Amino acid sequence: MRVIISEMENPERFIAKEEGIEKSRKKELSPQKLYERGKEPLDVKFGFSTGDQLVAKQQEDGVAEVVIIKDGEKVLDFKDWLGKDFKFVTPTFLLNPGNKVNYFIPGWFADPAAKVISVGYWENPKILVGLLHEIGHSNQNFENLYRLRDHEKREPKNKEIKLALMREVSFLERNAWAFALQKIRELKRERGIDVVGNLFEDLAELKQFIVRCLHTYTETMSVALGSSRFSLPAEAIGQMEGELVKLFDKGFGENK
Repeated sequence: MRVIISEMENPERFIAKEEGIEKSRKKELSPQKLYERGKEPLDVKFGFSTGDQLVAKQQEDGVAEVVIIKDGEKVLDFKDWLGKDFKFVTPTFLLNPGNKVNYFIPGWFADPAAKVISVGYWENPKILVGLLHEIGHSNQNFENLYRLRDHEKREPKNKEIKLALMREVSFLERNAWAFALQKIRELKRERGIDVVGNLFEDLAELKQFIVRCLHTYTETMSVALGSSRFSLPAEAIGQMEGELVKLFDKGFGENK
């Protein structure tokens, strides 16, 4: 006669099986998905030709630190560039209900109400430029955006309000990219860190990177601000991208 012992009656066997299932699930998920679900911590490190290293790590509560280290010494803490009371956070923090942050879409974003910068999946070192952009958002005034959003909720079919909202978003996005470009120049001037030379083939690739980020964002905005009776005209999105290219050219002219 075969006696079957339940797994709960054999804790070691039960635990081993549970750990096996968990490992199997992890294998099925990409590193990005694991990070976005809070299963893997933020742990990024890469170097520059100057010998400086960027290090991004998270604490137990999911609050992150992004710094530049040289010869074992911290020479720059990116939190010093954040707006007042802002902090860097990871999915570990965002997925904790007690922190009361709306976490609908994983990725990089600034939440002015919660005073957090969400550190998305750091796919490659080039993402540093996106980090600088989000830091730029933390230094902005969103009062006019909130006012327009409230107005749009009251009159959802009003085309002029939607366009005014898009123009405000365009301004905030251009302003945040201007901040990022300014900080790229500052890093080279004060630390000798050449973000363009170290992380991109050339200026053209950096420009493509930024325009691609903006294009993805404007597509999202056109859906968010549109409706079954109205969608943002292509020229509004094109104008937003064109303004960014002009800003880029101004920021990285021959004399910059």
